[in-house]
Amino acid sequence: MRLVVNGTAGLPVEIHHPRVTPDDADAWRLDVLRGGAAGEVTIVAETPFSTDLGWEGTFVAARVGDGHCLAAFYRFFHYVAAAAVRARAAEDLAVHEPAIRTMFLSAHPDSEGDAVGLADLWSDDD
Repeated sequence: MRLVVNGTAGLPVEIHHPRVTPDDADAWRLDVLRGGAAGEVTIVAETPFSTDLGWEGTFVAARVGDGHCLAAFYRFFHYVAAAAVRARAAEDLAVHEPAIRTMFLSAHPDSEGDAVGLADLWSDDD
């Protein structure tokens, strides 16, 4: 399964494809926000949303070390996924924020391709 995000927002987008919700979902969210950077993660704002197709998620704006991140965290049944955009200056994200949010709202899971778990291969409905 993969996360499909349509459009561009003028900045590179990191995609974190769907995975089974980890035991420590908060630690996973911090890892996504951190993006491999050193430094403290400070969440500035969190806003719940629904994608264009009705999937639930949360926009998160954060300061990460000496940079900034705007991320969308998605819940698809028992899976989580994320997309993130980073910039050194908050102003760079602010200029592109409407386009970033619109792009993030277009996201949806795509189950074409490789199976990620037994549930993708077999159903009790047969």
